[in-house]
Amino acid sequence: MVFRPKGSKETFSALGMVGGFGFMMGGTTVAAYLIGSFLDNRFDTSPWLLITFLIMGIIAGFMEFFQFLKKIINKKDI
Repeated sequence: MVFRPKGSKETFSALGMVGGFGFMMGGTTVAAYLIGSFLDNRFDTSPWLLITFLIMGIIAGFMEFFQFLKKIINKKDI
């Protein structure tokens, strides 16, 4: 028999959501950087598309963050 403290499922669920948020924020920023860099090299517009896509990626990450917070706030069992 494995000892499981009361509420451990909720703890691991919260840790998973927070960890997922970190990967999501970093992932949108890295993806935007790679797309902007590729397009800059393709169209020889350095650094304008990189900066544009990087800003859009950061904004997308924060939008996901606010949706994440909204989902947590509206959840009744946390």
